[in-house]
Amino acid sequence: MDKDLLTKHSSIDITNKINELITFNNNEKLKSLL
Repeated sequence: MDKDLLTKHSSIDITNKINELITFNNNEKLKSLL
């Protein structure tokens, strides 16, 4: 059970990191357009 919880947490963490990267990339693109 603890292992599952850890795995879920890791997945969420990875998803958050990916989302941050996507957001960052989009912001950079927006800046270059402005």
